[in-house]
Amino acid sequence: NTLAVYGAGQSAGDVPQNCDGSHWVCEHRRTAVANMVAFRSATNGEAVTNWWDNGGNQIAFGRGAKGYVAINYTGSNLTATFTTSMAAGTYCDVTKGELNAFGTGCTGPTITVNGSGEIVGQMVAAMDAFAIHVNAKVAACTATTPTANFHITLTPASPQLTLGWTDFGGPYQVRVSTSNPYFVPASGTLLASPTGNSYVHPTALGTAGTHHFYVVQANNCAGAADSARIGAFSFGLVPGQ
Repeated sequence: NTLAVYGAGQSAGDVPQNCDGSHWVCEHRRTAVANMVAFRSATNGEAVTNWWDNGGNQIAFGRGAKGYVAINYTGSNLTATFTTSMAAGTYCDVTKGELNAFGTGCTGPTITVNGSGEIVGQMVAAMDAFAIHVNAKVAACTATTPTANFHITLTPASPQLTLGWTDFGGPYQVRVSTSNPYFVPASGTLLASPTGNSYVHPTALGTAGTHHFYVVQANNCAGAADSARIGAFSFGLVPGQ
């Protein structure tokens, strides 16, 4: 018997209640299983290429120039140089990890393909495998490390206000408070998540007596930092005073 993945009151399509923590772990949530579905999608329609085997239970093959997999179904480690049709570069071994949010690193081990399409001296442990595909290629980080307390400029054009800052390479988060100039960024209201180095707050100067205090958070592949706080004040004139 198997435990139902859905808990009481859940419907198909919900995040299965019995599929995490100390409960039964759904097979399709295992890294290797989930990521090999992506492997199949990335290599769909490609012919089997570069077949290799040892005459037993160690095999490797490509799917055109889109993916490559090696499987060692024996009790001994396998070390070999594998010939692929993949482009040179570093790839996530998707049986054990995936690209990070920026696509510049992997949560698991990586596999390197050289300029000749070879994976040189690669070890595949007993009863293990590796797999790579074009959508799991690690990209270079071209962003700049953000500087702590970086400067923000404000350009008013009532009722809107344009914020600008040095471009370190996004993404960014623009947060605001209308009550506390020294607010903790996480407690502020998230206005936007721009990829560029400016943001227009369309109603910042629209209400007399309502002030806005801003912080911009930079978080890219090179690092993370918060800007200095900056405020925009909107005053009104009271007749007779």
